[in-house]
Amino acid sequence: MALSKKGKALLNIVIFICFTSLYGAIIALINNLFRTNGIDKAYIMPLLIFSMVYVYWKAWQWLCQKLDKINLTED
Repeated sequence: MALSKKGKALLNIVIFICFTSLYGAIIALINNLFRTNGIDKAYIMPLLIFSMVYVYWKAWQWLCQKLDKINLTED
């Protein structure tokens, strides 16, 4: 069963939202784990923020690339 352009775009957006929310939850759990165990180093929070921004940026690039491919294909 082939999906239409709208179906493919919607599927990619849902995958993007699921991936980014899952990654954000993992980062929040790691941050909570460090704080509850008393590991409050000065470099941990910027490292987690950088990691989150980098992964979100790469995920956004992936989504844009997928949507461009969908837009360029002929139905």
